[in-house]
Amino acid sequence: PTLPGDAAPGRRDLPPPSPRGAASDSPSPPREAAPETFRRDEPSRRDVAAASPRRDAETASPRPDAEAAAAPRRDTAAPARDEPSSPDWRDDRPSPRDFFAPADERSTRKNIVAGLKWLVENAACGDALFFHFSGHGSEQRDLSGTETDGFNETIIPSDFDKSGLIVDNELFDILVRDLPEGCKLNVVLDCCHSGTALDLPFNYVRPRGWQCEEVPFHTRGDVQMWAGCADDEQSEETHFRSRGVLTTAFLHEMYRNPRPLYKELLDALHANVTRRGYTQKPQLSSTQRFDLDNRVFSTVDGFVPNHNLIYGVPPGARLTLGRRGRG
Repeated sequence: PTLPGDAAPGRRDLPPPSPRGAASDSPSPPREAAPETFRRDEPSRRDVAAASPRRDAETASPRPDAEAAAAPRRDTAAPARDEPSSPDWRDDRPSPRDFFAPADERSTRKNIVAGLKWLVENAACGDALFFHFSGHGSEQRDLSGTETDGFNETIIPSDFDKSGLIVDNELFDILVRDLPEGCKLNVVLDCCHSGTALDLPFNYVRPRGWQCEEVPFHTRGDVQMWAGCADDEQSEETHFRSRGVLTTAFLHEMYRNPRPLYKELLDALHANVTRRGYTQKPQLSSTQRFDLDNRVFSTVDGFVPNHNLIYGVPPGARLTLGRRGRG
């Protein structure tokens, strides 16, 4: 703005300059200090960027593979209710790209099924696989007569209204049925009605232990599934950034104890969910029986050999009359 007495807009009247070499009777006006953000003795962002080496595909170190990616990070402090303090919880804020993802990256039925098939393609002895789903789940009437409660459990893709649901039978056929012995698969399903959503033959019931399905389908691979709730329950979201309760509890407990026994992890998940005020009960199911007190949970190490005497449904297996259905 123009100040009173300015000779020209934006300029102040200054005393006439003294001839070169001549002393001035009046002292020179003090120079105003430049703002801190414009200090000339500090390098600018452009200077720093120009001096920094470029990082491209030729010089960048390769990203760790599945083993490093699966390794949990630890919290620096004990997590509060739904407000964990680990830096990992502050790095996942959604970006605009999440809402405008390309068509081949959206959670459509076609893409989910294609991803599942890719995961188990050419799976062999010694492979360690991991599948995590945190989203919506539902159930629909079972017409095959193989479900104890009379319902198939499902996961819901983003285009379910056009393409339909993905039922537990399909998940089993893709992920479990043909997995070879010595191949390990860990699955985390954080969605409603997910208790037996992979149709695995053995379900761990606290405190009784492993219970076999009435119509089990036995396979050769080593598969365990952690479910957010029982088949007749809903799996909730936390109040902190709408993350699934099981996912939240699972990450917290793995930060706290990266190599727990299966029994320790299952008990810790139940305690974590209850402490947060939720009533859902995390579930564990498996293709093989094993001792939870003597096996360390890991996404990459160790597997249980196949102890199933037959492959497929045992002869004569059928549902007990009066048990089928929840009404």
